[in-house]
Amino acid sequence: MDSHRKIEHEQAVAAQYWDTIYPAEALINLQILLESSMLPETFAEVVCPVLTLYYHKSFLEEDEQVELSIYPEVHQQFASPNVELVALDKPGTHFIGSEIKSENSSKEILKFCQQKLGIPLHHQNKRVASNIQAASKK
Repeated sequence: MDSHRKIEHEQAVAAQYWDTIYPAEALINLQILLESSMLPETFAEVVCPVLTLYYHKSFLEEDEQVELSIYPEVHQQFASPNVELVALDKPGTHFIGSEIKSENSSKEILKFCQQKLGIPLHHQNKRVASNIQAASKK
């Protein structure tokens, strides 16, 4: 078995910000972390605001890197009153937190900051401000 996993990015610029070669051992360590700490008692201690964005357009077009069906159950276990779970239909990828790979995640993040956290957002860019207003009406 090869000790590394190579990832290809569709966008050439992505290689500047994401690793392209991962040690296979990292998958084992991630599984150990999940099994040992992702437990109901861990989630019950979460009192900070939580925003989870994930790619889901349809049954056939969704994030294949994570088990999406567990998200609603986990979110119900958080102690925080500010918990939001948002499916995005446009990213087409697991990499959501970057405009390089996902075009519509920032407006959802800004909307959460404004509506759930009460952070006033002052935008000089009218396009971004109008996107937030449009997202707020959903």
